[in-house]
Amino acid sequence: MDRPIDPRPARRKRRLLWLGASVTVILALVLASVTLGRDRVRVARDRMGTGVVVHGQFREYIPVTGTVQPIRTVFLDAVQGGVVEEVFVEDGHAIQAGSPILRLANQQFQMDAINREAQLLDQQNNL
Repeated sequence: MDRPIDPRPARRKRRLLWLGASVTVILALVLASVTLGRDRVRVARDRMGTGVVVHGQFREYIPVTGTVQPIRTVFLDAVQGGVVEEVFVEDGHAIQAGSPILRLANQQFQMDAINREAQLLDQQNNL
């Protein structure tokens, strides 16, 4: 009843297991080297500084000079010029499309509108 067991299928499974594990490890190493390589910054040795470690108060800022630039700048043109009467939004605030930003007053434009209205009423009365 006893029969000899063929060792070839067990060897084949073991080889496939080792091959799969080796490929997984190699892929993990390649992936790690590619992704970790992007986070490195090259700094010249003469630009680096060292200091003595001391106990003290932790400062959460770094004194760096720079220029802050907006992501997007929009320039507005007024159809009619005038004097600014009221400002609704200050610099740096986000607004929605169609929101009023400021109110302009133009005395000449208002006088022209009143004169045209008077001329229209005069012409209607002459009919």
